[in-house]
Amino acid sequence: MWSRDCSHAATLASQVGATTVDPLAALDCAVDFCIVAVSDDALPAVAAQLRMPDSIVVHTSGTCDLALLRDVSPRHGVLWSPISFVRQEALDYATLPYCIEGSDAATTAALEQLVGAVGTHIYQLDTAQRRHAHLSAVIANNFGNALLAEVQRLTTQWNIPFELLQPIIMQTALRAGTGDLWQRQTGPAARHDHSTLDTHRAMLQGQPEMLELYDLFTQLIMQNRTTP
Repeated sequence: MWSRDCSHAATLASQVGATTVDPLAALDCAVDFCIVAVSDDALPAVAAQLRMPDSIVVHTSGTCDLALLRDVSPRHGVLWSPISFVRQEALDYATLPYCIEGSDAATTAALEQLVGAVGTHIYQLDTAQRRHAHLSAVIANNFGNALLAEVQRLTTQWNIPFELLQPIIMQTALRAGTGDLWQRQTGPAARHDHSTLDTHRAMLQGQPEMLELYDLFTQLIMQNRTTP
């Protein structure tokens, strides 16, 4: 196991019973699988240092091309999950979705068998599909969290307990599991309640970024819910 930060590799190795190596050239090339789990920006440089012709080598990027590992091994692939990984935050890996892509049918089958030991929600996506899935995940998760973080800031500023909104936040997340979400859209923009919309805009005059977002989402909802 190798990491650009040796302490990170040592911590993970101690948890899974592995050994660490440094430099990267000391990595054992006689392994069945090599998983390159580094940032997208670092992936090309790390791949350039690896030559593992007898192993299946996969990266974990949602956006990087499968072919990026072509010179590392003739059998290469991608193993990516649209989930937000945070240190010290436990996850039930058996319930996660896994997206795989292999350089050939045998590599894809081997990846499916590997992932099948952990979970059953396995999707075969090519690079273009995976990139669109990654973009969708970024908008849903990263942008969604940033929006909630701004709401948390505003409620703190207005001396309102943020936990007051927890039930409706959870309700929104649970509703996202099924059905046409536009048909489930509620609120003043969906009702074309212009009086309330104007009141909200006035309240956000001192928050120009939130006002811009409010107007953008209001327009989006009105365009997709044309019947008040």
